[in-house]
Amino acid sequence: MGKVAGFSLHAGVATKANERSKLERLCRYITRPAVSTKRLSLTRNGQVRYELKTPWRNGTTHVIFEPLDFTAPAHGPGQPLHGLNA
Repeated sequence: MGKVAGFSLHAGVATKANERSKLERLCRYITRPAVSTKRLSLTRNGQVRYELKTPWRNGTTHVIFEPLDFTAPAHGPGQPLHGLNA
């Protein structure tokens, strides 16, 4: 298992071409959204509220984000935007 910047990746899963149900389960897993849209909502002042699946140890049940927190550049830090003079 590899860990980078707080994210982990386990790449030890394999399936054979004839294991269709296992392949389908794997495809569903890797294409699922990173955030559950069922637990997202907007506050009255336009912030994004995300309800946690289970409360944190300190009792926190949700976190608040600014809408711009959900937008990220398609390039890494310090990398130029290709095709744009930015």
